[in-house]
Amino acid sequence: YCILMQNLHHSEGFTETIPGTIRYNNTSLGTAPITAIIPHYNSDTNYSRVLIASGSQIYMRDDAQNAFRSIYSGLTANRVTSHDSRRNVTYISSEQDNMLQFQGGETLYSVGGGSTQAGPYRRVLFLKEVDRLFAGRHRDRHNEVAWSELSQPEIWDGASVDNIQSTDGDELEWAE
Repeated sequence: YCILMQNLHHSEGFTETIPGTIRYNNTSLGTAPITAIIPHYNSDTNYSRVLIASGSQIYMRDDAQNAFRSIYSGLTANRVTSHDSRRNVTYISSEQDNMLQFQGGETLYSVGGGSTQAGPYRRVLFLKEVDRLFAGRHRDRHNEVAWSELSQPEIWDGASVDNIQSTDGDELEWAE
């Protein structure tokens, strides 16, 4: 995908706002910063989409209109920070809201439910070798790591958490 961006600077996976109104292709998104550009690809069906997080919403690119439209709202503003994919599903993390998943179509779903729901995480990472999602908590728990059940990204057991003890003031890199 090639995306026309105005008033934005994108480098090393992060997008920063340059003051002014943000425009993506033919869509004005107002003045809220873009906090994530989220590519989604399903290799089984060759289905691909680009999502972006801005303010309290997630937008999806409409290829036919060359514009973005909102498909999810009600998030804590500007807190979607990362994403990763596992077997044709894209997982989206937020520092304040529970983790979401996108499988295609027009809908985002919560990851898990009840006591096994994935909570608010600053970063999410899929490790293919162990078939698990790992996540780092938001800023008030700098060195905490959580993980999903083996081969079951819908299950986030409360016992699957570890606090990595820092030495000499070190912190996990993803907590920054």
